[in-house]
Amino acid sequence: MKGSYMTNGTLTLPSADGVKKACDNSNPDMIDPALFKLFKQYPENTDLSEVLLKVVTLNFLYSTRIRVKSLYSPTVYDVAQHIVDRKIDESLRLGDEGLVEKITNIGVADKIHYYYVFATKYCSFHRPESYPIFDSRVKEYLWQLRNKGGLRRFQQQVLWNYAEFKKIINELRDQYGLRDCPYKQIDAFLYLEGEKLLKAKEAAKENKQPAT
Repeated sequence: MKGSYMTNGTLTLPSADGVKKACDNSNPDMIDPALFKLFKQYPENTDLSEVLLKVVTLNFLYSTRIRVKSLYSPTVYDVAQHIVDRKIDESLRLGDEGLVEKITNIGVADKIHYYYVFATKYCSFHRPESYPIFDSRVKEYLWQLRNKGGLRRFQQQVLWNYAEFKKIINELRDQYGLRDCPYKQIDAFLYLEGEKLLKAKEAAKENKQPAT
């Protein structure tokens, strides 16, 4: 199984060739190169206007669902101010996994709001070599791979613990001979394959709908 490129039903097992192919096909719209250029131009997180520009652009291009205006949930401005207040640059430089949680939890209107997906992406576009990305597609792929015996068994909720999530990604790299593949390439593979699985699941649900 290690290093192979084959399918198990609709599930494509990880392989170096598959990861490279996914990476080559993942950005026809140039979203990631544009974001990397922006984050490289403004690498620090102390100037609110620069952080706001990164937050707004990432939120729009990756649809991370942070509102522009709201009285009851964080806005892009609230998130940018939250990041500046956390003084994250040293933690980013060190690749601190705990930084994701610090960015994730944002308080507004006496309530803590949870932006885990955004936090992983914000850290990743600063330091892709240290921060793999999590989202619903990645979760779907890892969970189906786990259920088919392609990964060790784990509880689904551990994926929302960033240190544990990263540990599972590293175990996948070791198990399938992907240690030479950067996180960004693996991100692309998990994203594309997870999207296929979600579409297949949705199509299966629609096929089970009774005729009207």
